[in-house]
Amino acid sequence: MIQEPFKRTFRSNAKLMITGEYLVLRGALALAVPLKYGQSLKVSTHPGNPSLAWKTYIKGQHWFDAVFSLDEFIIGNANDFPTAQKLREILLASRSLQPDFLSGNVRCEAVSELDFDINWGFGSSSSLIVNVARWAEIDPFELFSKVSRGSGYDIAAAMSDKPVLYRFAEEKREITKIDFSPPFHEQLYVAYLGKKRNSALAVERFNQQSGSDYRSQIANLDSITLAMLACSELREFRKLMRDHEKIISGVLGIPALSEKLLSDFNGDMKSLGAWGGDFILLATDMPREYVLTWLRKKEMNTWFSYEDVAMKKLDTLYEQP
Repeated sequence: MIQEPFKRTFRSNAKLMITGEYLVLRGALALAVPLKYGQSLKVSTHPGNPSLAWKTYIKGQHWFDAVFSLDEFIIGNANDFPTAQKLREILLASRSLQPDFLSGNVRCEAVSELDFDINWGFGSSSSLIVNVARWAEIDPFELFSKVSRGSGYDIAAAMSDKPVLYRFAEEKREITKIDFSPPFHEQLYVAYLGKKRNSALAVERFNQQSGSDYRSQIANLDSITLAMLACSELREFRKLMRDHEKIISGVLGIPALSEKLLSDFNGDMKSLGAWGGDFILLATDMPREYVLTWLRKKEMNTWFSYEDVAMKKLDTLYEQP
């Protein structure tokens, strides 16, 4: 009998965080949007020497490979040792939650494939964690809590087929699937700043802040998030974006992006996720050609219309030469 090359396949979504960055760690309501992009994991097991051979491909190109033992997931060889160490941490945490995970005398092969650039901050780690958790048949949030100090909003988005409202407070998670399709979606864009931030480091630094419980800021952010969902006019949506940026700017003690590098944009913008890198949301009533010209001038060569990446069928990734 011809054996199928892969026995099981898992897939999880990439994501964008529209509201709630940083303060979601203190219980603020966050709006997260799952994307058309994502990460798949194909696995197979065969009789043989106990081992796990792992390969990762990004947009069809080989990126990472490693071989692990199955007893303690000792790294036999790897082309990127820090990445192998992070993967080993996830595997060990999975084993701690499910002792039978990858046990026995089997040879396992795993191939992970991302259809987005790993530098974009779309959730390469969160989609990987969800895929491994599904493989190990454990709760993705429990696995996430073992290996991260984040809020877990990206785990919720990775598993959802719709945008989600997410809150994590007093060790309880509230996850609500919603519709987020503003009537002015054609006037929204997301653009890559080209300066990926380390989300784990950003979370760690914020968690080290002390002294304020941010109650008023959280209450205001919650109101902004709910208002964005109900918003029917671009002008009001843009004001909510400005208000959101002002709150987070005050919390972090750094200027909003619109006040420095991108002050000449005829519209409004807000950071998506860790400030200073990854993607930004742009909202403007100017024509599309104005947006393209401005993006070229700023050398932001990777961008999407919001409806392409987050709502309807993804037709084009715009990467200007």
